[in-house]
Amino acid sequence: MKILKIGAIWCPECLIMRPRWLAIEKEFPWLEMPEVDVDQQPNFKKEHQIDHIPTYIFFGQNGEEIFRLKGLVEIDDLKAKILPLKDQ
Repeated sequence: MKILKIGAIWCPECLIMRPRWLAIEKEFPWLEMPEVDVDQQPNFKKEHQIDHIPTYIFFGQNGEEIFRLKGLVEIDDLKAKILPLKDQ
């Protein structure tokens, strides 16, 4: 499973989320979690209909988008979203 993390260096919410994602990485090493900085890829926001940063797009095994989360998300809420998707 893949979670695409979309943000920017200057984004305060992205900075707050960074340690939460590091903890998720350690607990769920089977996750693929690439990051996209919207300032370095200016067309990305429009192409993927990103209206808020940070945005997190969850993808299934076949590359299909399952759902999105936006903004600050508590670590327990992240875990609750990730666990049911482990075998997808």
